[in-house]
Amino acid sequence: MANSNLPRRIIKETQRLLSEPAPGISASPSEDNMRYFNVMILGPTQSPYEGGVFKLELFLPEEYPMAAPKVRFLTKIYHPNIDKLGRICLDILKDKWSPALGIRTVLLRYICLSSFTLVDVYLKRPIHFLKKCSKHQSAFQYQPVHGFYKM
Repeated sequence: MANSNLPRRIIKETQRLLSEPAPGISASPSEDNMRYFNVMILGPTQSPYEGGVFKLELFLPEEYPMAAPKVRFLTKIYHPNIDKLGRICLDILKDKWSPALGIRTVLLRYICLSSFTLVDVYLKRPIHFLKKCSKHQSAFQYQPVHGFYKM
């Protein structure tokens, strides 16, 4: 992980992600670009995504930590806060971003987003919601890879 061009903060955050992974999250920097992370998130328990494994990409712009990371789902997912390109509508990635936040916080917020924002959508139209979810999930075959799943 030696890259002398990286700010010390990115190096420290990366080391922490690797040595103390957050529950349900696997994040590792690309060998080619230490600002680009390959991320896998387990679907939160007791959510419509339970049992799923979702691949994301996270990129730290040159302005980081003054600017928010760029994050998007690579795995197709049906969620009211995620568009067709996998971009997430999350306040801390926009107007609520603060340099006090970090990569780990952003990834943990994704798990929270998956767990809690679906309640209203699910309760209002449960059959429609579950059909949409299963349509997206059927596009993937889950195969175990290092304790996670490969799409």
